[in-house]
Amino acid sequence: MNMKKSIGILAAIGAAALLASCSPSGYSLYLQTRQPSVSGMKLTGKSIAVAWLEDEARKDTVFSSNLAEGFAETLEADYFGGETAVDIYRMPKDPSGKYSDRDTLFNILMDSGKDVVFLLDAPTFGDVSISEKTIVGGDKPDSSRLCYGSAPYSIKMYVYDSMAADSVRTFKGSSVVRVPIYCSEWTGREALLHTFWRGLGAEGTRAGRKSADTFLSQWKDEQFTLIYYDDEQWTEALLKAENMEWREAMDIWMGQLGTKNMVKRSCAEYNLALACYLLGDYSLAVSWLDLSDKDQYISLSAALRKRIEDARK
Repeated sequence: MNMKKSIGILAAIGAAALLASCSPSGYSLYLQTRQPSVSGMKLTGKSIAVAWLEDEARKDTVFSSNLAEGFAETLEADYFGGETAVDIYRMPKDPSGKYSDRDTLFNILMDSGKDVVFLLDAPTFGDVSISEKTIVGGDKPDSSRLCYGSAPYSIKMYVYDSMAADSVRTFKGSSVVRVPIYCSEWTGREALLHTFWRGLGAEGTRAGRKSADTFLSQWKDEQFTLIYYDDEQWTEALLKAENMEWREAMDIWMGQLGTKNMVKRSCAEYNLALACYLLGDYSLAVSWLDLSDKDQYISLSAALRKRIEDARK
């Protein structure tokens, strides 16, 4: 589970308990946590491949290739910190191919070695309309006019997540592309259409980014409670957690496990469970929480266990 700081990170509760160093105290930690996308898909922690289909005519190759790149780059910015992590594949489209079939997507997924595959079908374009030419000036007679080519299009996307339901989901969308075309007074329609198809790169990138919006994370403000004791090490661990330095905080809590005080050990185990949950390691979070419950049940345990169970669905 990814998270971001929220305003007012640390707020004390049970202030009276702070006066007693032998008793545990609770602190509220406010974070923004990553939630499933609008599509309902959970992509956090999963590897992703994007494939796009090229039709036989290949006139929309520029649009489709940029569509795939814009889509992949948008996912990379959200889930991989902008690093290049999504592999892109080009596939010739078979007119008789059944690209919404599970077997088709499964084969692509196996070839790519990824957890999730997005397959972008070749777009279907409507008739291209060319606007009237207008004078734009300049000293080049072959580009002294400007017109716009526009056309409606529709596209389908097939998605297979091997770590979720064993089925293919289909998404559909439609819009209109509009491309500026610089030409001369005498440029004919065929030449204008040729320039139109070659100039669809920016429109493809824009469409890819927009298509990816459905699969981007949503963020939710949530409150979590950490437990601490009024001594130097526990306070340091709390400050590490406040600064999102979870690994360092976990090292400090691990150092508390040798105590013979079962309550203190249980509190450290609970904090470790919470840290693992926030880092997305749900199996380890459950293991730590089981140990905490065994050593000394803490009232906060039930709510954390419910969060872990919900995240694993």
